[in-house]
Amino acid sequence: MGKTVCFEKILEVYEPDKKKAIVERSLSDYKTLIAAGIPVPRLCDIDYENAIILKEYIPGEVAFNYIAKRKNAELLLEQVREIYNKAELYGIELDYKSLNFAVKDNRLIYIDYSCCPLRDETRAEFEKTILEYWQADTPEFAGMLYDVAMKYME
Repeated sequence: MGKTVCFEKILEVYEPDKKKAIVERSLSDYKTLIAAGIPVPRLCDIDYENAIILKEYIPGEVAFNYIAKRKNAELLLEQVREIYNKAELYGIELDYKSLNFAVKDNRLIYIDYSCCPLRDETRAEFEKTILEYWQADTPEFAGMLYDVAMKYME
Protein backbone atom coordinates (compact mmCIF):
# COMPACT_ATOMS: atom_id res chain seq x y z
CA MET A 1 0.00 0.00 0.00
CA GLY A 2 1.18 3.54 -0.62
CA LYS A 3 3.10 2.70 -3.79
CA THR A 4 2.18 4.22 -7.12
CA VAL A 5 1.54 1.53 -9.69
CA CYS A 6 2.66 2.47 -13.20
CA PHE A 7 2.47 0.78 -16.55
CA GLU A 8 4.73 1.03 -19.55
CA LYS A 9 3.73 2.65 -22.77
CA ILE A 10 6.21 1.65 -25.40
CA LEU A 11 6.15 3.97 -28.37
CA GLU A 12 6.33 2.27 -31.73
CA VAL A 13 9.01 4.08 -33.66
CA TYR A 14 9.83 3.04 -37.20
CA GLU A 15 12.92 5.22 -37.41
CA PRO A 16 15.14 4.69 -34.34
CA ASP A 17 16.75 8.15 -34.61
CA LYS A 18 13.33 9.73 -33.94
CA LYS A 19 12.75 8.04 -30.57
CA LYS A 20 13.97 10.95 -28.47
CA ALA A 21 11.95 13.49 -30.47
CA ILE A 22 8.77 11.44 -30.09
CA VAL A 23 9.27 11.05 -26.34
CA GLU A 24 9.97 14.80 -26.04
CA ARG A 25 6.76 15.51 -27.97
CA SER A 26 4.79 13.28 -25.58
CA LEU A 27 6.31 15.10 -22.60
CA SER A 28 5.47 18.48 -24.14
CA ASP A 29 1.88 17.32 -24.83
CA TYR A 30 1.59 16.04 -21.25
CA LYS A 31 2.60 19.46 -19.90
CA THR A 32 0.09 21.14 -22.22
CA LEU A 33 -2.72 18.83 -21.09
CA ILE A 34 -1.93 19.52 -17.42
CA ALA A 35 -1.88 23.28 -18.04
CA ALA A 36 -5.26 23.03 -19.81
CA GLY A 37 -6.79 21.20 -16.85
CA ILE A 38 -7.37 17.96 -18.75
CA PRO A 39 -7.45 14.97 -16.37
CA VAL A 40 -4.57 12.65 -17.33
CA PRO A 41 -2.59 9.91 -15.57
CA ARG A 42 0.43 11.19 -13.67
CA LEU A 43 3.73 10.87 -15.53
CA CYS A 44 5.97 8.57 -13.47
CA ASP A 45 9.16 8.30 -15.50
CA ILE A 46 10.66 8.53 -18.97
CA ASP A 47 13.29 6.33 -20.61
CA TYR A 48 14.45 8.38 -23.60
CA GLU A 49 16.85 5.76 -24.89
CA ASN A 50 14.19 3.08 -25.22
CA ALA A 51 11.27 5.44 -25.93
CA ILE A 52 9.28 4.31 -22.91
CA ILE A 53 6.91 6.47 -20.92
CA LEU A 54 5.76 5.25 -17.52
CA LYS A 55 2.32 6.52 -16.55
CA GLU A 56 0.17 6.15 -13.47
CA TYR A 57 -1.97 3.03 -13.75
CA ILE A 58 -5.68 3.88 -13.90
CA PRO A 59 -7.67 0.90 -12.61
CA GLY A 60 -10.98 0.17 -14.25
CA GLU A 61 -12.23 0.21 -17.79
CA VAL A 62 -12.07 2.51 -20.77
CA ALA A 63 -15.13 4.60 -21.67
CA PHE A 64 -15.68 2.38 -24.73
CA ASN A 65 -16.58 -0.53 -22.42
CA TYR A 66 -19.02 1.61 -20.44
CA ILE A 67 -20.73 2.69 -23.65
CA ALA A 68 -20.94 -0.91 -24.90
CA LYS A 69 -22.52 -1.94 -21.57
CA ARG A 70 -24.75 1.16 -21.60
CA LYS A 71 -23.37 2.25 -18.21
CA ASN A 72 -23.42 5.95 -17.23
CA ALA A 73 -23.82 7.04 -20.86
CA GLU A 74 -25.23 10.50 -20.10
CA LEU A 75 -22.60 11.16 -17.43
CA LEU A 76 -19.79 10.21 -19.84
CA LEU A 77 -21.21 12.41 -22.60
CA GLU A 78 -21.43 15.34 -20.19
CA GLN A 79 -17.84 14.83 -19.03
CA VAL A 80 -16.32 14.42 -22.49
CA ARG A 81 -18.01 17.69 -23.47
CA GLU A 82 -16.52 19.37 -20.36
CA ILE A 83 -13.09 18.07 -21.36
CA TYR A 84 -13.63 19.31 -24.92
CA ASN A 85 -14.55 22.78 -23.61
CA LYS A 86 -11.36 22.94 -21.50
CA ALA A 87 -9.26 21.87 -24.47
CA GLU A 88 -10.97 24.35 -26.79
CA LEU A 89 -10.40 27.22 -24.35
CA TYR A 90 -6.72 26.28 -24.23
CA GLY A 91 -6.52 26.04 -28.02
CA ILE A 92 -5.83 22.31 -28.30
CA GLU A 93 -7.63 19.25 -29.57
CA LEU A 94 -7.50 15.69 -28.32
CA ASP A 95 -8.17 12.30 -29.86
CA TYR A 96 -11.74 11.82 -28.61
CA LYS A 97 -12.08 8.10 -29.28
CA SER A 98 -13.74 6.47 -26.27
CA LEU A 99 -10.83 3.99 -26.15
CA ASN A 100 -8.59 6.93 -25.14
CA PHE A 101 -10.50 7.63 -21.93
CA ALA A 102 -10.47 5.60 -18.72
CA VAL A 103 -13.21 5.82 -16.13
CA LYS A 104 -12.09 6.08 -12.51
CA ASP A 105 -14.60 6.79 -9.75
CA ASN A 106 -17.14 7.76 -12.46
CA ARG A 107 -14.75 10.42 -13.84
CA LEU A 108 -13.20 10.41 -17.32
CA ILE A 109 -9.41 10.49 -17.57
CA TYR A 110 -7.70 11.07 -20.92
CA ILE A 111 -5.08 8.30 -21.04
CA ASP A 112 -3.47 9.32 -24.32
CA TYR A 113 -0.88 12.08 -23.85
CA SER A 114 -1.29 13.39 -27.39
CA CYS A 115 -2.79 16.72 -28.36
CA CYS A 116 -2.36 19.21 -31.17
CA PRO A 117 -3.32 22.80 -31.96
CA LEU A 118 -7.04 23.42 -32.39
CA ARG A 119 -8.28 23.56 -35.98
CA ASP A 120 -11.32 25.46 -37.25
CA GLU A 121 -13.22 22.27 -38.05
CA THR A 122 -12.60 20.68 -34.63
CA ARG A 123 -16.02 21.58 -33.12
CA ALA A 124 -17.93 19.91 -35.98
CA GLU A 125 -15.66 16.85 -35.88
CA PHE A 126 -16.05 16.59 -32.11
CA GLU A 127 -19.86 16.70 -32.29
CA LYS A 128 -19.82 14.07 -35.07
CA THR A 129 -17.53 11.83 -33.00
CA ILE A 130 -19.75 12.19 -29.94
CA LEU A 131 -22.91 11.40 -31.89
CA GLU A 132 -21.38 8.40 -33.65
CA TYR A 133 -18.87 6.83 -31.27
CA TRP A 134 -20.01 7.73 -27.75
CA GLN A 135 -23.47 6.16 -28.06
CA ALA A 136 -24.09 2.42 -28.27
CA ASP A 137 -27.00 2.56 -30.73
CA THR A 138 -25.13 3.82 -33.79
CA PRO A 139 -23.71 1.90 -36.76
CA GLU A 140 -20.33 3.61 -36.19
CA PHE A 141 -20.10 2.35 -32.60
CA ALA A 142 -21.20 -1.12 -33.72
CA GLY A 143 -18.40 -1.07 -36.31
CA MET A 144 -15.86 -0.02 -33.69
CA LEU A 145 -17.13 -2.76 -31.36
CA TYR A 146 -16.66 -5.28 -34.15
CA ASP A 147 -13.12 -4.03 -34.86
CA VAL A 148 -12.15 -4.29 -31.19
CA ALA A 149 -13.63 -7.78 -30.94
CA MET A 150 -11.70 -8.91 -34.03
CA LYS A 151 -8.41 -7.68 -32.54
CA TYR A 152 -8.95 -9.84 -29.48
CA MET A 153 -9.69 -12.87 -31.63
CA GLU A 154 -6.43 -12.63 -33.61
